[in-house]
This record gives sequence, C-alpha cells and structure tokens, in this order.
Amino acid sequence: MSKAQIKNPFNNMCYVLRVLSQYRCQHIILDHRQKVDCNSNTCSKSASHVPREHSCLTECTQRMGNTQDLIRPNPNFSCNACHLAGF
Repeated sequence: MSKAQIKNPFNNMCYVLRVLSQYRCQHIILDHRQKVDCNSNTCSKSASHVPREHSCLTECTQRMGNTQDLIRPNPNFSCNACHLAGF
C-alpha cells in the first residue's frame, strides 16, 4: 500500500493498521500489520520528526494513535483451522 492510498484518521499521529480476513466460518485472522506514518514533523513516532534541537516532550505528539482494523471478507473459504477440521 502506498501512502497515497491510506488516509490518516489522526492529526499528527502515526498509527498501526491491522489487515484481517473474515472467513466463511466467521473467524477473523490477522493477515499483516503495518505502521502508517503521519509524516508530521511534530510527531515523535514519524520518520519526518524534526532532528533539530527542540522541546520534544511539550511540542510533539508522544504516542501512537489508536490501532485501526481493516477487515476483508473472505466468504468463499474457511480459515485453516476449520478447513483442517473438515468444516
């Protein structure tokens, strides 16, 4: 996924995006997770955080935003555990 495809729901906060699949058996399995960079120079978690000397604790965001889940339906298949159990 490119940065242009992901909208950041948090102003000046990086966050973790979890991509999950929901299978026919209704189990939800984590496919992958990735950090989404807010590209703000006032976010201490961002690659764009300013390297210059500044009062980071008072001027910059110090925590990540809430983890966001993207659930992709996968109605044609059961998860691996259910498939192996014969469901």
